[in-house]
Amino acid sequence: MIKEWQDTVQPDQTVLHLGDVLMGKPDLWPLIGKLPGRVDVLSSGNHDEPHKRKWIEENWGWTFRKDFQMRYRGWEVYFSHYPLWENTDRTRLDPNWKNINIHGHIHEKPAPSRFHINVSVEWIEYRPAPLQTLLDNYIETYSV
Repeated sequence: MIKEWQDTVQPDQTVLHLGDVLMGKPDLWPLIGKLPGRVDVLSSGNHDEPHKRKWIEENWGWTFRKDFQMRYRGWEVYFSHYPLWENTDRTRLDPNWKNINIHGHIHEKPAPSRFHINVSVEWIEYRPAPLQTLLDNYIETYSV
């Protein structure tokens, strides 16, 4: 994953990380903080315990935020660690519903619905995925 990040992210780019940053061996942690790019926004995952968040903030200067959203090409895009709306069938409620949830957490499992984009590393080839590409591909596929 470290090599994929180094090959993909330029130093002037911003990386949105959706949580579960420090899993695995602690001796690899310092390498992550030296990866290129700015990690300005970070959604806390279930494996991001308070001591790990504190270490990340103090050593790397990364910022943890709660889930957030933005508007893109007429769609509301929600970023979260956990998938949102998992137990709701929005297609029956409103076929023109224009909301997308970009999330992690579920690893190799498929996204829960067409309103989700799973960016767990297992789904994005262990490589950071360009946000504009993710969103444009989604919108081209699901625009009505």
